Order: sequence, then C-alpha cells, then structure tokens
Amino acid sequence: MGAERLFSPGVLFTDFAVLSALLLAGQLLRARLRWLRAWLIPSALIGGALALAFGPNGFGWLPLSDQVRAYPEILVVLIFAALPFGSALGGWGRMKREVGEMFCHVTFGIFAQYGWGMLLALLALNVFWALPPGFGFVLGIGFWGGPGTTAAAASGFEAYGWHDALTLGLTAWMIGVLVSIFVGTLLLNIQARRGRLVFSGTASGAAADSDVPRAAVGWKTISAQSMESLTLHLALIFSVALVGWLGSQRLREIWGGPSIPAFGLALIAGFLLRPLLPASRADRYIDRETVRSISGAATDYLIVAGMAAIEAPRVVEYAAPLAALLAFGVLLSLFQALALGPRMFERNWFEKSILVFGMNTGTLAQGIMLLRIADPEMRSNALGIYGIVDLAIKPITLGMVVVGPLLIGSGYALPLAAVCSALTFVPLAAAKAAGWWDSGRRAP
Repeated sequence: MGAERLFSPGVLFTDFAVLSALLLAGQLLRARLRWLRAWLIPSALIGGALALAFGPNGFGWLPLSDQVRAYPEILVVLIFAALPFGSALGGWGRMKREVGEMFCHVTFGIFAQYGWGMLLALLALNVFWALPPGFGFVLGIGFWGGPGTTAAAASGFEAYGWHDALTLGLTAWMIGVLVSIFVGTLLLNIQARRGRLVFSGTASGAAADSDVPRAAVGWKTISAQSMESLTLHLALIFSVALVGWLGSQRLREIWGGPSIPAFGLALIAGFLLRPLLPASRADRYIDRETVRSISGAATDYLIVAGMAAIEAPRVVEYAAPLAALLAFGVLLSLFQALALGPRMFERNWFEKSILVFGMNTGTLAQGIMLLRIADPEMRSNALGIYGIVDLAIKPITLGMVVVGPLLIGSGYALPLAAVCSALTFVPLAAAKAAGWWDSGRRAP
C-alpha cells in the first residue's frame, strides 16, 4: 500500500492528520449534501470512501503510509477496552441470556457459511465449472474471517498445491465489505423510515447535524490542578488496552501460534477492573459519557483507516462461480439478520443483527460501523455482548482455519461440508431448548 516507509513518529502524525482531514471533509460534505443525511451516511463512511478513492489503493494522492493497515486492529482494542466503563450492563441473569442468544446466533452463521458454502460448491457449482475442492471454503474465510483468516487458511492450502485460496479469499473479503456498507446502510434506512431505530434518536437523518439537541460529551470528574479529566479517562482506556495487547503477544509467544485477540483480553481486563473501582472509591472519577465519547472517536478513525486499507485483488478465472458463491453468502446473511434475528434476540434484535450482518459480510470494523449508525451511543450493549461471545467462538473459528485445509487437502471436503452443515442446527436447537427462541417474533 503506497510507498514503503519505515515507521516513525512523523509517519504516525501524518497518517492520523490525513485521517482527521478526511473525517472533517466527510462532515463538511454531509452538512452540504442533504441526500447523505437522508440516507444516514455517517461522516466517517464518507471520509472512508474518500480514503479509498484518493488513497494509495485509489489515485494515490493522499500521503498515507503502509502503517494505515495496522491501525484498525489497534483502534478495535481501544474500543473494547472502553466498553466495560461506558456501558451499563444488566445483572448476570440478563447478561447470561444475551450472551447465550448472541453465541447461538453467531455460531449458526459460522457453520452455515463454511458448511453450506462448501456444499453449494461441491454439489452445484461443480456441475458447471471444474472447481478445486476447497473453493466453497472461500465463503467462510473471506466473508466471516477476513484477511487474517484468509492468509492463515491459504498457507494450509498451499501445502496441498492449491495456490488460489489467498487471492479468492481476499476478493471475497473486499466484496463482502462493500456489501456490508451498501446493503447494511439500506437495511438501516428501511428501519429508520419505519421509525424502528430505537437508539438513533430520529427516524430520518435528513435534518442538519446542527439541529440535534446539544448534550454534554462528558463531565469533569477531577480537579484540573491535578489532571485534566479527559487525560484521566484516556489513561484508563489506554492502560486497559495495553494489558490486552501485551497479553495477546505474550500468549502468542508461549503457544507459538494463534492467540486470543488483544481486544478480547482488553475486554476481560476491563470487566475485571470495573468491580474494583467502587471498592477503592475510584468509580467517582469515571464519567460514562466521556468514555463513550472516546470510544466513539476511536470508532470514527477505525472506519476511515479500515476503508483506506482495502486492497482489490485481481480475479479472472473464477469470476463467475465466485459471484454465485458470494451472492449465496449475501442471501444467507440477510436470512440470518432478518429471519433469525427477531426470533433469537429478545431485546434490541436489529442492533445486534446489524452488528453480526456487518461481520458476516465484512469485518468487525464494518459491523461496528453499522451498529454505530443504529446505536450512536452504544446503549444496546450489542458490542459488549459480542466481545464476550468472541472469546467463546475463537476455538471454533481457529479450529476451522487449522483443520479445514487439512481435511480438504486430504480428500475429506464433502464429509467436512456435511458435518458443518449439520452443526448449523445445533445452536438453533440450543436456543429453543433454553427458551430463547420465539417463533412469533418477525422483522417488522
């Protein structure tokens, strides 16, 4: 991406200054163009589109370095480090149910993308095109997994002589990102026009941003003679994020392979620290709105940096079957969001479903972006619930990446597809057995 430059403070400053200018340009365009507000397009998405068009992967006019591709991973850690201090989570009984609902919903999507995607390729697409046995696996590694998962799976397929997995997986990921942006935004607009966005504060985004009632982004909780209140909150969030970051690196060194993601460990560290604050009377120094503002700012930068890092690989040979496979993936994700979401989530079904839809078709950054539009202040707790679930599903996703290429390369593609497809019904049955399934609820 762009010209190779060694990391330096100057590079970091230039990158974030450019990202800041793009956010500002996005806000100015949103203020001037009414249709952008009417379609609920956030300023960060507009800035991201400018980064994609004029950055290193577009016309190359913006002085962004190669480091920009690493910023989303860091910003996600900050967002999750802030969640325990900016969210008002309910009691464990409520929390347990919401985590269970999300776990069942997410695991259905994982097994369906891998299992049904492989069955489609092996039993249907192979009738028209001579495809390698791992072709259907691309849907899971590209749509659900993303670049990191694609690279890991591709290395496994390389050992068996299939060299196209990386290119196809990255292409699927890029197309999925575009789908998550445009289809996800369309879903948001439909719900907004029906007045069913609970946390958005308005059923229409056409009003000027200046017309929104002004509210405090936070309250000072400490004397400025001691420390600026914003500094205190930044120090807290960065400290918790550092625990997650260093912990993930240390576990990777110990295990010598994939590790628990840094954002997951940061979330755990935050949840462990939060109950200790009242005991030490330190909770009076923490202002929830300030934490939310910091998390929201990190999300804005994440969206722009994530879109600036999108690379479009070239695909020719597999264009037609890949289009059919990805079209199936989009329909599957829509089915999961609009048909299963209302039945599996008792509260805030759309906010949770749109978050998972973004991840099903793009990455966590896209899921957060869509959730941010539906729930600007993150009051649904959907992201915090998913952060806990991500730790539980990590063995599934890592196991799929490690075992999948091994079994497919050894000639067991069809049995693997059959097992994964059968496993899609397990979370649905578990949700029904636990009383979390309501067949009477439907998407309005």
